[in-house]
Amino acid sequence: MTEGFEAASGALITIEGEPGQRETVVPAVALFDFPDGFGWLEPAYMSPVDTGSAAGHRIRCTITREADGSLYFAGGGITGTITKAPEDEPAIRWVRSKWRELGLTLTGEREHFRPQIAEP
Repeated sequence: MTEGFEAASGALITIEGEPGQRETVVPAVALFDFPDGFGWLEPAYMSPVDTGSAAGHRIRCTITREADGSLYFAGGGITGTITKAPEDEPAIRWVRSKWRELGLTLTGEREHFRPQIAEP
């Protein structure tokens, strides 16, 4: 359900916080469908600086399409939405620029990282 959703401009993953906590919004350059949920790859995977955090994530959940076209996910105590990123989202634009520079593509990067994201 998610693959291709980010093709034009990337996606934003919004993870709802616990009551009284802020939500977390992260950009995603690639999304991955799995039978039991989805995964995503953050722009940080291209960073030349070790950020100390994983750039690939996976959530076991159910996904439903909302009336506005966004995707809602829930599972394992996590809820949130997947929306299309604005065309000018800086981190995603930077990654897409690096892809062009290095001759990489969304399809190629998705195929390369799918096995790693698929691991629980």
